[in-house]
Amino acid sequence: NYAIPTLSSADSLIIIKKQIGVFAKKKDYENAIIFSKKLLENAKILSDSSVINNAYWRQGFYFKKIDKLDSAYYYFDKSYALNLHLKDSIGAGDRLLDMANIQKSLGDYSGSMITAIEGLKYLEGSKETESIIGLYQTISVAQKELGHYKEALRWNDKIINLLKNIPVSVLSTDGIYTIKITRANILAAQNEYRSSLSILDSIAKNTEEKNPIQYSRALCNMGNYMWLENKNNLESESLLLNSLKIREELNTVSGLISSTIHLAEYYFEKDKPKALEYAQKAFNYAEKLNNSVAVLESLDLLMPLKKALSLDVSEEAILYSSIQNKLEKTKQAV
Repeated sequence: NYAIPTLSSADSLIIIKKQIGVFAKKKDYENAIIFSKKLLENAKILSDSSVINNAYWRQGFYFKKIDKLDSAYYYFDKSYALNLHLKDSIGAGDRLLDMANIQKSLGDYSGSMITAIEGLKYLEGSKETESIIGLYQTISVAQKELGHYKEALRWNDKIINLLKNIPVSVLSTDGIYTIKITRANILAAQNEYRSSLSILDSIAKNTEEKNPIQYSRALCNMGNYMWLENKNNLESESLLLNSLKIREELNTVSGLISSTIHLAEYYFEKDKPKALEYAQKAFNYAEKLNNSVAVLESLDLLMPLKKALSLDVSEEAILYSSIQNKLEKTKQAV
């Protein structure tokens, strides 16, 4: 329903970019994509390589926002190829980071790692510290998910060593906490719960007053790892519930998914009706976020709980199969 400029002039590119910005601010990503395609068409008419590249990147970015990851990957790849043609090694490395993160989110950890290492060829030695850290982080998480915990810690160490030699302002506070929480997660995966909880406790103390998002994240992980270490730990439940309460006040949907999944796991053996309630909430949040992987994770809890309570699961089973097939097709397309 929006008028799209058809002028073959530099002015038309400025007008379209502004309109895309308006849509993006409103989170109207469908229209942002439509106008990004128009931006591409007009930039091609004008043979403006810089704007063509920008239009490819925009489409990748907005397709990722609506969880169309194969399309997002396709346009990031187009931008990457153009960056190579333009001999823009920084741009090429940045797009490989975008592509590696998509592969990681699809569970293709080996592919993600290969793409990220390729990205380092273009960025290591440059001043693009934030992107280099992003690639190290992607590799560290992929190694953890593949069960290569020593390698995961080695890449996490590379980030920490790099941070020692750069200004604090290069990386956001949230970014630094994410790196620390990744380390805690790797240690917990190795059953080194004391070391993991020490990191998380330090984060909780530093963020309680000034950063509720990271504070609730630390509490949630602490509650989960305390429970995994000792199923009779009385503190786990209050930590998980406190984290959930903060996240409900903040309305951070990704955080709410994590909290409700961990609570469903916590109550799974203790109180199945309560566990089902949290698994259903996790499913609803995952659908709201349009996150297919999180939907499957919630269904993995929802279906056995419903079966245990003699409830029908046919609808969930059909949905599970459908989403799994969709994810597999996306993975293959990528």
